[in-house]
Amino acid sequence: MAMNAEERYQLWLDRLPQDDPMRKELLSIRGNQQEINDRFYQEIEFGTAGLRGICGAGTNRMNPLTVGRATQGIANYLKKSGGDLHRGVAIAYDCRYHSREYSELAAEILAGNGIAVWLFPSMRPTPELSFAVRDLHAISGINMTASHNPKEYNGYKVYQEDGAQISGAVSDGMIREIRSLDLFDSFPRMPLAEGIQKGLISCIGEEMDRKYLDYVEGMRQRPDDQLDKSVTVVYTPLNGAGSIPLETVAREMGYTDFHIVVNCGRNCLKHFHNEQHNNADNTAEHKVFAEEPVNANDN
Repeated sequence: MAMNAEERYQLWLDRLPQDDPMRKELLSIRGNQQEINDRFYQEIEFGTAGLRGICGAGTNRMNPLTVGRATQGIANYLKKSGGDLHRGVAIAYDCRYHSREYSELAAEILAGNGIAVWLFPSMRPTPELSFAVRDLHAISGINMTASHNPKEYNGYKVYQEDGAQISGAVSDGMIREIRSLDLFDSFPRMPLAEGIQKGLISCIGEEMDRKYLDYVEGMRQRPDDQLDKSVTVVYTPLNGAGSIPLETVAREMGYTDFHIVVNCGRNCLKHFHNEQHNNADNTAEHKVFAEEPVNANDN
């Protein structure tokens, strides 16, 4: 018989370690039936493209347990599908809460299952993940992102070997594998450092960035002499990870009046003046991608 929200809530309190931050979070809502119901009335749904939900403790939330189960279910599907696991799974993430944590958790579980992983070291835009899946000939891709949703949300999007989001039989197969698992099952997990040392986890970064940006710049429809590069451009990445690559492309193409909308509690713009953008003194500032993650999720 299926448990109700209160029973699931109590199960989590009983099963979580005493010092687990999620247990402390759940204790703080004891007696708040509305909050308990919202967190536990259902299990977060793995839909056509993956998971998406508010970060927090509960079956209807994005957290290490729901992310871990989804990853193990995907690992089981990939192993049963008969593909070459050495081709690996490419993993990227954006700037939202827990994105890096969840991406590394997924990498460790996949490596624990003997599946190779290609892991970006810091936030990347979703299209680059799709590009990387194809460029690396990976068997799948995972991106921790919730696209346009509010900052309290995060998501777990899964991609096929062609770089497109999963659908059809692939999606259905992964969903069956995930649903067959219990959130509190113990899944094989290889620590990140061990996975790197054993060659199961490989970091991808600037070389892939350069390939991706070259590909994007190659898609322009007009030659330089037909472009007015003094035109004013205003761009917002919303809650996404597109600010760094788009600014890089604008610099390299010579746009001189490019503005990024920065969410700083008021309307404000970040502006760069594209003078001497090839100057060696500006190498650090104009590095293609920063390798340190952004911990805020309202960029």
